Amino acid sequence: MVRLNFRSRKYHESPAIAALIRCRWNTAGQIAWMMRIIYQALFLTSVILISGDQIYPFLKIWNLIVPICLTILLGLLGLYLELLEFIEDFWLYMSTPYNLIDLLGYLVPTGGLVQLLVSIIKYDNTNVIGDSRLLSIGVAISYFHVGGQFDPISEYTKTSGDVTFYAIIAVYYAFLVFLLLNILIAFMGATTARVEGEGTLAWLNNHYLHVGKAENLSFGVPGFRQQYDRFPHYMYYTASEERVREFEEKCKELS
Repeated sequence: MVRLNFRSRKYHESPAIAALIRCRWNTAGQIAWMMRIIYQALFLTSVILISGDQIYPFLKIWNLIVPICLTILLGLLGLYLELLEFIEDFWLYMSTPYNLIDLLGYLVPTGGLVQLLVSIIKYDNTNVIGDSRLLSIGVAISYFHVGGQFDPISEYTKTSGDVTFYAIIAVYYAFLVFLLLNILIAFMGATTARVEGEGTLAWLNNHYLHVGKAENLSFGVPGFRQQYDRFPHYMYYTASEERVREFEEKCKELS
């Protein structure tokens, strides 16, 4: 999730702050924004293509079951990210209308696709209106594929219980939910730790190249330390604007 921190232009003109921003952008921010743009473009493109298919009725709607399901998953992911931002800071989220537009941009297409999948899609060569059973198509395919059973559910359930088949299904879902999910979380944690470590080293390198050299040069300039207006911009490079303002007022009182 990408977070914005609004500051004045004077704050970003500091050499250390500019170096820190470039470091964070090159290490993490650029990739995050690129992934967000690609994700939104994929979601909106899928919605547009599915909507266009509904405009031209000569196309076969039943071929779009899988794209509709994938687009719904993308929409739910977007709603989940918006929910995280909403929970993190309610007032900041509601302070701008763009967040509400993003929320509606995910909510309306996702709700429409669910309605389309449940109520509008028709079976091939029939006039029977689809219902919520279409939502279980992915589970049914996994069920038959893992157990090796390709007969209809209604016929299969009439037979005596197959303990081996259901045991395989239980192992299959346990493997997906627990093992693979834990591996994914471990990969994400290792990647985050590596990015934070490399980002810290890059920040220290930029501090040495820019701020450190500027501070060392200031020792050889006569009267430079007495110019208090420039002092905080080099020494207190991580201070906020309020701290700098308090420092300048304190210096004026002492002088």
